[in-house]
Amino acid sequence: DKFPQEHEQVEFRLMLPCQPPIEVKGFGTVRWVRRTSTEEFPAGCGIEFERLDTDGLQRFFALVHESKMKSFIPKR
Repeated sequence: DKFPQEHEQVEFRLMLPCQPPIEVKGFGTVRWVRRTSTEEFPAGCGIEFERLDTDGLQRFFALVHESKMKSFIPKR
């Protein structure tokens, strides 16, 4: 199984494909896990960010602000 368990504390590293790329690293808690893909959504997990490294953080916040992102919590 490649996904962590719900409520598990994890360390993560995301590379966002911007120009130049933004790297986001930190720690968080897994809030939901979808182990198999559906027609609507791929397999994945949701992590609540709790601590983020400061490198690239300003650019990451600017990207989120500009992108009109929203949270997604799947129905069970």
